Formats: sequence, structure tokens, C-alpha cells
Amino acid sequence: MRPLSKMNLDTFYGFRQPFSFVMVILCALTQVWICESVVKNFLPAPEYDSADYVTVAYNMAKYNVSSISKLDSANVTPDIAREPVTGLLLSLPMRVMEVGNLECLLAQQVDTCKEQLRWVTRINTIQVVFITIGVFIAVFKLTSSYLLSNAAVLLISSSVLLPSFVKVFSSEIPAANFLLWHSILLWGAFFSKHRRVCATGSGILLLALILTKAVYVYWMYLLCVCLILSWIYKSRINKSITFTLLLIVTPAFIGIGGWMARNYYYLDRLTLTDRANSVIAIRTNYTKISWEQYSSGYLYFIPYYGPEIAKKYFGDIPENTYDDNKPGWVEKHMLPAFPPNFQSLSESDILLHFGQAMLQNLDKHLALIPLFIYRGMFVGPCCTVEGNYIMDPPFVSRPIQLFWLAQKLITALLGPIFFLSIFLIIRKKNWGLLLFFSPVLFNFLIHSAFTQFYSRFSIPVYPMMLIALFVCFDLYRQKNFNGIPSIP
Repeated sequence: MRPLSKMNLDTFYGFRQPFSFVMVILCALTQVWICESVVKNFLPAPEYDSADYVTVAYNMAKYNVSSISKLDSANVTPDIAREPVTGLLLSLPMRVMEVGNLECLLAQQVDTCKEQLRWVTRINTIQVVFITIGVFIAVFKLTSSYLLSNAAVLLISSSVLLPSFVKVFSSEIPAANFLLWHSILLWGAFFSKHRRVCATGSGILLLALILTKAVYVYWMYLLCVCLILSWIYKSRINKSITFTLLLIVTPAFIGIGGWMARNYYYLDRLTLTDRANSVIAIRTNYTKISWEQYSSGYLYFIPYYGPEIAKKYFGDIPENTYDDNKPGWVEKHMLPAFPPNFQSLSESDILLHFGQAMLQNLDKHLALIPLFIYRGMFVGPCCTVEGNYIMDPPFVSRPIQLFWLAQKLITALLGPIFFLSIFLIIRKKNWGLLLFFSPVLFNFLIHSAFTQFYSRFSIPVYPMMLIALFVCFDLYRQKNFNGIPSIP
């Protein structure tokens, strides 16, 4: 017989293609059931970000205007407080139903309004199904194993992490969906038989991703830099690389240009959103913390037990530094970073002020990058700021409860496993895999450098990190099965 190192895992375990497809369908239906159960058991009234997105969706459905204004009249004016795609998706069910007034929706004053919000959550449920299918396709394309693909689908479809965000009207689930499929098609643009179609699709999904979370516009800029470099060095590389990159960035560039032109027309602001200042203000102020506060973060961000351990060695220092639930936290960590009379300054002047402050504390700014990468690695019930969003699974069987507890631990370790996977990928010089996971690396870098990197910011890359778990297993298997004697 063939050496075990050459055997296909699917052949060894008896997996076949029809069984895999049936498995994917069953897992997708399981995911739908979990999403529906989570929403049925607990659908909180929209608050903070959720209230903004529901308001944008309502105004889009009723007045065709992207705005967080609660005026609820035809006089509502456009704004750029929120990126438009999440609101657009949530507005789709509202366009085909007789929605109540905005106040009723936000407060869930009557059962009718609550039922209407339940219908809106189904947009998120559909996206979770697309994520589940995408995980199967990605693992299969990267490992060529139906066994690992089905194992990945089983793991994500039995998780309550994404279903817990179905009931939260925020941008996490749309961003996870667009980022996953953008990465799949980005890989396909260079390594599949349908490169042009994949490249164009990847660009369209990149546009959707940027208009869901504006921070990813810098990922597009990075791809533009790669395009320019490929043109400069076209004599040394395959010319098709330049054309492929052009197909990727063009749809995103045109779409973003259109949205920014809209903002300039209505608001005289050539920008994607106006929330960048407050985020960077908090990150800037962190560069002024003491080294003792900085060191305490490595204990404080340990999953599950970090706050108790940090308190033992640092007292109240880490909690006062990093816990944004404490009264006055925002004023303490955001407002001191703004320049005097910042209301009269332009956005570029404010960002320049933040940049100068970071340069003045460059040692602390650079030191905070690995700390916040460490913070953002851990996702799930252990570490998310909005931990109360994450519900227990709607199961009663004790074996399944034990399985979920094991899954919680796996989820908390996905970040470290991801970086182990990247180490193995670089060591094996598998540039295709590195390309697929490059948006995740960007996510860690941009958030650690310019935000306080809540664990919630890793929800969009959670499916990709789960894929990395199975890629890591496949790479480890290839390494350790090499040289095993033939089966007699």
C-alpha cells in the first residue's frame, strides 16, 4: 500500500463527496436553528451602535437616506456617522413589511415591533449561513480534504459566537461574511482556473467590506501599493499579476469614490466616516500610560482569569486603565488626547495632532502594538467586551454542553493557533496560504497600531482564524506523517 504520508485523509476515513455536501446542508440548518433559538430567547432593545444601525436601516427603508437622525420625517438629512452597507442590509426586510415608527422599533414598545426586529435579524442569519458554507469551501480549497472541511463546518455551525451577534444589530457579522469571501476570491484570483472572475468578485466584496467597516480602506490602499510595485517591476514578474490586482482594486476604488463624492456633495466632507477621530484619540492617549500600566495589560488580557490575576499583582491599575465600563472612562481616555478648541479644527488637523502625539511617545506607541495584538487574539465568551451578548447554546444534552465547553477553549486559543499557522506557512514558503490569510494579518496590524483593539474587533476574522486551525493541523500532519513506513 501507499505510505501513510501519501494517503488521502478522506480515503483513510471513508469520506465521500455526497456525504460532505449533506453534512454542509445539515450544519447550515443547525446554524439557522441556533440563530433562531438565540433570538427567540433574548432579543435586547437596540442600544449604542445597534440603535444607530437600526436607525440607518429605518431611514433607508422609509426615506432612502443613510442617517442616524431620529427625526422620523421626510426632512431627515444625510450624514456619515455610520458606513452604509450594514444599514442597507438591515433595511431589506423593512422595505417589504409595514414597519412601525422608529421609536417603537428602538424601544420594542409592542410585540409587533419586536416581531419586526426578529425579521430584521434574519438578514444576519442568512449571512451566518454564507459564512458556514464559505468555511467549508475555504478549508477544502486550502487542504483538499473533505474530512477537514466537514470538521470545520461542524465546529463553526455548533458555535454560538456568531449566532450571539445575530441579535446585535452591528457590523460584525456582515464584515465577517465579506472578509471571508473576499479572501476566498482573492486566493482564487491568483490560484484558480477562473482568475478574472475571482479578481472582480474579490474587488466587489472588498468594496462591501470597506463600506461596512471603513478601517479596511487601508487594506485597499495596501493592495494599490502592491499594484504600483508590480507595474514598476513588471519585467521581473508575471504580467498577469498586475492585471489581476487592477481587477481587484478597480471596483473597490470606483465604489468608494462614489460614496466619498456623495459625502462631499451633502456634507462638504471628502471622507468615508467621521468616527475615526474618537477611535484614534483613545489610542493616542494610551501612549501616555505608565510602563506599570502597560505591563499589567499582559496579565489583564489573559482569557477568563486575567482580571483576577492582574489584580493580585497590580491592584486596580489594569482595571482603571483598560475597563471601559468604568464611569468616566471615555472622558479619561479620549478627551485629553484632543487638541484645544478641536471643534473648530478640520479632520486632517486633528489627525495630524494625533500623529505628532504618537511620534512624541514613539517607544510606547510601538510597545503597545504587540500588547494589543495579544489582546485582540482572544475571542469568544472569554474575552469580548460585549460578553453578555454571547449566550449559552440552546441545548440540554450534557454531552453537548461538555462539547461546547471544549469549544469555548478552542475559540479562545484560535488567535495563538493562527500565528502558529502563519509561522508554519512562512517556513514552508506556501505563498498561496499566506495570501489567503493576509487580510487577517492586516486586521491585527491596523487595529493594534491605531485602536485599543477590543476583542470584538476580531469577530470579523473569527471564521478565518478557525480555518487556520485546520490548515495548521494539515501542515502539522504533512510534517509528522512524512517518512512513516508503508502500511503492510
